[in-house]
Amino acid sequence: MRSCPMNPAFEPMLTRAATDRYILLNKIDLADPNAIKCHVEVMEHYAKIALPDSQTWVFPVSLSDRSFLRKLIKDLKHPLKYSKMTLMIAGMPNVGKSTLINSLRNLGNGKGKAATTGGQPGVTRTVSGTPIKIIDDPTRIYLLDTPGIMDPQIRDPVQSFNVALTGGIRDHLAGMESLAEYLVFALRVRQRE
Repeated sequence: MRSCPMNPAFEPMLTRAATDRYILLNKIDLADPNAIKCHVEVMEHYAKIALPDSQTWVFPVSLSDRSFLRKLIKDLKHPLKYSKMTLMIAGMPNVGKSTLINSLRNLGNGKGKAATTGGQPGVTRTVSGTPIKIIDDPTRIYLLDTPGIMDPQIRDPVQSFNVALTGGIRDHLAGMESLAEYLVFALRVRQRE
């Protein structure tokens, strides 16, 4: 998508919280390699504007390559930095939030799946009532799974098609025929570039 990656309705809530955050750009194995660096820079730029008093780290990741997750788990196990903490995973629908939690849980304490996953958006419908323990020793780190968060009023039709094509909303909500026509159009434009 060629638009601001931050959610304009969600950012003010984060600003009030003024907390440090990791932004993981998931599924980079599916992204245009030339665009990844640009997206990281844009996210870092908007994070500095939205959260000037907080630290933000932006990482392009693919959950199929667990090397970054191993580094993250190693950092979270540092007892002088963290003793007990509950983290929230938030993001657009169908970007792999629950899969990320399950991967971190598996790497952190060797336990299996705790968050339900699926190929369609909307599998997670509420914030998990019980925090999911991902690290047991020497620190205690928990994660809350959340449903996908997005601006309910996508005003730009191109953006709504892009969100539908990437699995952020159910296909039929954008109109299957219109979605197919847009996909053919977008592929032709990209082919010319």
